[in-house]
Amino acid sequence: MKKTNIPQSILLFVLFISSCSASLAQTTITLQPDAVTGKDAILDSYAPSATHASHPELNSAAWTNGGVSDNQRSLLQFDLSSIPPGAVLLNATLNLYNNPNSTNGQLNGQHFGPNASVLQRVTAPWQESTVTWNNQPSTTNVNEAGVAASTNPNQDYAINVTQLFQDILANPVLNYGIMLKQQTETPYRCLLFASSNHPNAALHPMLQITYTTSCINVGNLVMQPGPAVAKDAILDSYAPAATLGNHPELNSAAWTNGGITDNQRSLLEFDISSIPAGAVLLNATLNLYNNPTSTNGHLDGQHFGPNTSVLQRVTAPWQENTVTWNNQPPTTNVNEAIVPASTSPNQDYAINVTQLFQDILANPALNYGIMLKQQTETPYRCFLFASSDNADNTKWPKLTINYYLPLAAAITPGGNVSVCAGSATTLTATAGTGYTYKWYRNNVLLGTTTQTFTTGTGGTYKCIVTSGSCTKTSNSVVVTQINNPTPAITASGPLTFCTGQSVTLTANTFAGVTYQWQKNSVNIPGATGQSYVATATGSYRANETKSGCSKFTPKKSVKVINCTRLGEQISDEATTDESDRATMEVFPNPFIKTLTIEIKSVITEQTEIRVMDVLGKVQYKQMITTNQTTELSPSLPTGLYIINAIVNGEIKTVKVVKTK
Repeated sequence: MKKTNIPQSILLFVLFISSCSASLAQTTITLQPDAVTGKDAILDSYAPSATHASHPELNSAAWTNGGVSDNQRSLLQFDLSSIPPGAVLLNATLNLYNNPNSTNGQLNGQHFGPNASVLQRVTAPWQESTVTWNNQPSTTNVNEAGVAASTNPNQDYAINVTQLFQDILANPVLNYGIMLKQQTETPYRCLLFASSNHPNAALHPMLQITYTTSCINVGNLVMQPGPAVAKDAILDSYAPAATLGNHPELNSAAWTNGGITDNQRSLLEFDISSIPAGAVLLNATLNLYNNPTSTNGHLDGQHFGPNTSVLQRVTAPWQENTVTWNNQPPTTNVNEAIVPASTSPNQDYAINVTQLFQDILANPALNYGIMLKQQTETPYRCFLFASSDNADNTKWPKLTINYYLPLAAAITPGGNVSVCAGSATTLTATAGTGYTYKWYRNNVLLGTTTQTFTTGTGGTYKCIVTSGSCTKTSNSVVVTQINNPTPAITASGPLTFCTGQSVTLTANTFAGVTYQWQKNSVNIPGATGQSYVATATGSYRANETKSGCSKFTPKKSVKVINCTRLGEQISDEATTDESDRATMEVFPNPFIKTLTIEIKSVITEQTEIRVMDVLGKVQYKQMITTNQTTELSPSLPTGLYIINAIVNGEIKTVKVVKTK
């Protein structure tokens, strides 16, 4: 429906109040006070100073009296003190009953004219015995309730006043009741109802309120979309291949056309994507309005016959611009809603579609709308309603949904959470519109008020979630900080040595630890033990892991050099800068029992002194520190020996002789 010359109307109202329980306990009270306990009055502009505290009527009228304007409004106030403080109102219905023996004799108790009226919240106090037209209290049109024009002269009304009384219950101290008046106060039009002073107690105004003392988020969604965004269409068996997505009507009919069967069904689909996930539907009402200018000329816009119809859930997708009688989608009669037979030819309907939309909301991805059709499709019977393409935007189909959301307070991840020392974990509480948060560790309030909390500290955490006046405490999460011992490596010997030699690197150990050795920051395949034997130049470290926490040891740099045999030229990779070269002095030479050795180097380090015979066999070795004087007392037979040391990457060799 892509008409652009009709103003669009998409009404969306969402009221949030807040929830602690997904299991909703409800209480319904019925208030129908009598002349003693009731509080209501008529206000009459024709007698502006008169009080009408005991009048048997509650009227909404725009009339004249002897040529003088005579507008009538009515006040009524219900005692809501039986509703506990903090209760959340789920639904409110005001029942007003026609007064068939109205003292307005010119009408004989009958409603008259285009008499659509409004119910507005009163914002100032008034007294039944003293209120008049002149001193009537002020009102507000915020969340006013509409009273549809009558469709028969003695019509009774059940009016949805949920939003109106939610506003009143939000501050019960300021409950001054409601006012009924004509939407347009120009003659001639009226609604004539019975007051609490009427002699027939069954006709007294009645208010039914359903509330809960559980904390919940209540949402009220009202949708009345226009042609640019709405989705509806007629299906016509007389023209089974025709598309009727832009038709101004939504009909349910069983008729004939030139002696040929002509059944009509209608599809309509509302976009309910604005209802939050997890919402629980309380009630849903579909308003369908008679189309008095129906193009079905043989009926002149009037409902006809034993026309009880059904609304069924559609179970397959359809497109407004392509759907026809021939390709219409399937439906299911599970939880179908009944549209009772009309009692007047231009009747409007408020249809309870709660179960139907509960099924739709259970799987919103499969929302394909609903179908309207006659319960019995044999001639002659019909409903003629306006579609969202109708020129009168007040007659577009309207869907009202009331739902609630449990106030959830859960932390994820739940249970026990481990965090490695030096790192952190993020705890996340349930998100919700209007939610506020307080985080606690070991029952001590923390400063964080956001939905998430990041911590590296061990303890028991919880979050208190608040929405409105309601709070809920989350599950507890235990955060355990894992403090593994500090990783370390020890070496079995010098880290610089000759080709063919090795050094054993050993990581520290503790219960439950596993290892992965790396060379130059790359894992060494299979090197998963506590020790690793290094035989090649490189930077070595171990990754120690326990309980999911890993840390690297400090690196150990190993250097392997090409050591030549005795008497050959030494290629020692030393720098040509003489200031960096090391020197080794050994004395006395020859020696008898004790040798003194001194190695001077630009760095102080430990190195191994090796004393070898002329065949290169090591006869004695000892660890010494460079830049210090060290005495050696090798027990050796008389002979020629070579003393060998690796200093700062250089091989230093000195020949000595052992005498007696």
